[in-house]
Amino acid sequence: MIEKMSLGKYRELFRDIPCPTYDQMENFVKYVSSAHSWYKHLPREEPGAPFVFFLDPHAGMDRLILDSGHIIFRNRDADSETLHYSMRPTKIYRERYGYLNFSCQYSTVIIGHQDTDQGPAMLDNNHTHPLLVVGTGVWLPPLEIIEAGMIRLTRDFHSRTNDCFMSKIDGMTDEDANQIIEKERNIMHERVLECISKVCGLVFHEL
Repeated sequence: MIEKMSLGKYRELFRDIPCPTYDQMENFVKYVSSAHSWYKHLPREEPGAPFVFFLDPHAGMDRLILDSGHIIFRNRDADSETLHYSMRPTKIYRERYGYLNFSCQYSTVIIGHQDTDQGPAMLDNNHTHPLLVVGTGVWLPPLEIIEAGMIRLTRDFHSRTNDCFMSKIDGMTDEDANQIIEKERNIMHERVLECISKVCGLVFHEL
C-alpha cells in the first residue's frame, strides 16, 4: 500500500517552487478539461467521476520506469516522443500551468518505451493516480491535499460534449440543451478552480 505523505513534508517539496498564478490556475482548468476525451469516458449524470488536483514537483516531465523499478524524470522538449495530444514540452507546461497536476482513473492509459543512459525504460505519463516520487520513494499526496483537491466531474466538463451529445438530451432542442451544458460546464470549471486554489493555499499559505 502506498503511504500518504505528511503535509509538512509535502510543503518542503515546494519551498523553492513558486505558487501558480491565478492565470496559470485558470489555464490548467482549461487544459485538463480537454486533456482526454472526457465526453466519452465520464458519466453523464452526477455525482460524476472523482478527480484529484494537486501540486507535483515533476509536473510536465516524462516519468520513466527503469527495468529495476527505479523511477527517473526527464524534461520534455520539442523532440520528445509524443504519445498523447495532451503532452507538452516541460518549459511550455510550466509557463502555462506551473507545477499543477491532476489524476482521474478514467484517463486514457498509454505506455511507451524509451532508451536512457541507465538502460531501457517504460514511459508512463498517465494520470490514473495522484503519485509523487521523492528520491526512491513513491507517495500519495497528504490527506489534506487529497480532500481539498478532490472533485467529481461529469462528461460536461469537456468542451466537445455539446457537439457530441446535446442533441441526445430527451425532449429538448439543441439550443436549450447547449445552454444547459454550457451552464454546467462553467459551474464545474469554477468548482475546479476553487479546489486548486484551496490546494495552493494549504501549501503556500498566502492564498
